[in-house]
Amino acid sequence: EFDTIPLPTLNAKKRIENFIVVPEYKLLFCYIEKVGCSMFNQLLRLLRMYHPGVSGKELKELADELWSINQPDRFNLTLDDLSKMLVDQKWTKVLYFREPADRFLSGFKSKCGRADKDGSFHCRKAFGSVNGTKTPILDGSIASFHQAIEMTASVVG
Repeated sequence: EFDTIPLPTLNAKKRIENFIVVPEYKLLFCYIEKVGCSMFNQLLRLLRMYHPGVSGKELKELADELWSINQPDRFNLTLDDLSKMLVDQKWTKVLYFREPADRFLSGFKSKCGRADKDGSFHCRKAFGSVNGTKTPILDGSIASFHQAIEMTASVVG
């Protein structure tokens, strides 16, 4: 049944940027934004830092950077490599997800509630117009939660 569902077309970079690779433990983790992605990036970065097989150079890089330090391209892995890892029984695969309504509320609070410094940009990008028209919400202000729900429902429903 699932093979009839059309999948979005994404470039290879977009497809693999949310994977975290921890080769020392043969762990492949796929994170979803607004589902603890900062925490998981930090946790898996620290996990690698304390592994005895990590070189001094890698240790310095791990200490200096949070985002992208464990992405597949850091290990010269391609989309084909990841595909093979996904079916390799020696690798542990993890995907952590969240109830969609909770994720939506968290994203709204983060972006439209001005919790993130770039939040208003992303809020306007997602909810900055009425039903996809050029009519701004409240003269360009940030959408209310009710407006965001209505806009999302009109696109989905």
